[in-house]
Amino acid sequence: MMEWQFSFHNADNISRTKMYDAFARKLPEIRYARLAGLISRNTGWAMTDLLTKKKRWLSEAEKKQLAWIYEQISHLIFYDTYYQLSLYSRSKRKGQLLLDTMSTYGVSIFMQQEWLRFWEGRDEIRLLHAAIIHAQFMIQHRLLGRLPPQLMRIWAKDVKENGMDLPTSRGPLYHIHMKQVHDPTKRVKYLKQTASLLYHPHIEWGAYRFLYGVEPTGSRRDYLSCCNQGNAWPLRISFPKCKTNIPVKHTHYRDWYGHCDVQKIERLFRPISVVPKMYMNKNRKQ
Repeated sequence: MMEWQFSFHNADNISRTKMYDAFARKLPEIRYARLAGLISRNTGWAMTDLLTKKKRWLSEAEKKQLAWIYEQISHLIFYDTYYQLSLYSRSKRKGQLLLDTMSTYGVSIFMQQEWLRFWEGRDEIRLLHAAIIHAQFMIQHRLLGRLPPQLMRIWAKDVKENGMDLPTSRGPLYHIHMKQVHDPTKRVKYLKQTASLLYHPHIEWGAYRFLYGVEPTGSRRDYLSCCNQGNAWPLRISFPKCKTNIPVKHTHYRDWYGHCDVQKIERLFRPISVVPKMYMNKNRKQ
């Protein structure tokens, strides 16, 4: 049953975004679900941006390659996250953490340990940071670290140009600048900043109203009323066939946590604080 449901919700970026949002409403204590929904929206915007005038520096072949990378990242993270959240939801109903089942679905030893820690201690921030760390090191191990250097440079340049946008309902637009994203520890840092903004008491309600009040289309027109994106059409028009129908066989990959510096990973859990006004984007209007 879970496999069929996963395939249905994994149809494209928009269906993944909606599933993250559903998880976030159902499991509010799992903060990563809301963050994953925001990241998924940004991925959709990055993909439709590829067909706008501001991406004229890219060749047609490079645009197709970048769209493929964004789609593969989105698919890999959703595959991993969907089963974790589904099994946690089932664990809540049963009153027992289904660790053995998590192992069956290829959940990393790292995340199994963190789920057990959360089940016993209910530290929401620790689990949020663990999920961020895991996702970034997982995609580094399975995809990004395997890209040709030239393609990695193009992807990193595109991510730097896009950054991470956090819209709010009838409020400011917040923007996180991202650079050196070839390094997973840098991506962890930026996503921890994003999460801190997303749950900041001055921002949380406006962000919540945007995320759950605005239907995701994959276009920045979702939040830019003064749209300098030109012909930023919705994702299902821009990429009608951009779907991942080939299942990922996770048994072919070694667990990234099995060959990493454990102390280095633990340092990534250090708390982070943000000052919202430092991230306000005054150059874009909603």
